[in-house]
Amino acid sequence: MKWLGFRNFRNLGLYLDRNGVHPVGWSDEGDEEYCCYSAGEIESLIVPKLKNHIALAECGSPEPDVMLRTSETLAIAFDGQFRCGGREENIFRAIPRRVTLQDINRALGADPRYPSIFSRRSFVESDGNPIRLTSHQPRHWRNTIYHLTGMSDVQQALALGRKRLDQNVYYQHTSIEENTAAHHEFLAFNSHHERIDFLHKGIRDKRIQGALTDSYHALLSDKGTTTAEAFLTVHATALHVTPFGGCIHDFSQAPCPKHLQCWNGCSHLHLMGTPSERANLEKQAENLTTAITIMRDAGAGEAGSDVWLADQEDKLNNLKSVLTRDTNVGVQHVFPNGHPMTVADTDKRHSSVSDD
Repeated sequence: MKWLGFRNFRNLGLYLDRNGVHPVGWSDEGDEEYCCYSAGEIESLIVPKLKNHIALAECGSPEPDVMLRTSETLAIAFDGQFRCGGREENIFRAIPRRVTLQDINRALGADPRYPSIFSRRSFVESDGNPIRLTSHQPRHWRNTIYHLTGMSDVQQALALGRKRLDQNVYYQHTSIEENTAAHHEFLAFNSHHERIDFLHKGIRDKRIQGALTDSYHALLSDKGTTTAEAFLTVHATALHVTPFGGCIHDFSQAPCPKHLQCWNGCSHLHLMGTPSERANLEKQAENLTTAITIMRDAGAGEAGSDVWLADQEDKLNNLKSVLTRDTNVGVQHVFPNGHPMTVADTDKRHSSVSDD
């Protein structure tokens, strides 16, 4: 019992019984009676768990070349750890294993037969139904947000690491687009050319600020109009308008790892100066305030909750500082001293295993 990591015989017996190992007799030891099991049956249960601890391998001859084992990965679990709400005593700690997609989906509520991280905290949907999510659904949500904010199919594919453009359509949910059509009302363009003309004019007038504007005016001063305008044509090719501001980053150069978390101080963020934009920002600040209050109460003692709270509080402070300004005066740079959220490919730390 001690070697297998169980606190009492009852939990050990339940674990063995659940896995088809049953007592073969009884033994008296002092004043207590204990179950006796076949050592061979227990060995047959445990030995298979010791195999297949290869997390990554490359084909080799005659045997595959092992590049990563379970003991070298971060996503490690023990049997029973993903039974949310289960008792600590029922976790089988003798042998670790890799976290599986099934573990994650069950924790997210995808399988109604298992308690989720949401039910453990008594979180439900607005209509009272259980929250159910799969690990893949946030990818659809991200792609839909990118689509709603005007990113081209090429930019969406790049941001999501996709190799085929024809896959985008399966992640762009028109029902969501129709329900949030009001998002487009705050600043509408009839074509991609109108959007780029707006960007170029803002750079020329210095209403849009940042590295692109600095480079354009430096070239204009040193090399003349022809060179400066050629720079605009080649490099100033993107303006992504969201309900909470406009981003001038070119996603074809590098996807944004923050996934539209512009209010974390990104230097690419600009306000467009429309009334609906301000209303959206006020609503976002209200939602953030509510989320932070809930997390302070529900997340006390949870690993990582302090990091999440600090991030959300910084974002809320950024929002409040901007809402004290007059935001209806046209385009303005939000974080002149901020840093871009994106990282150029040449500056990334690539995986030593595989870039795919």
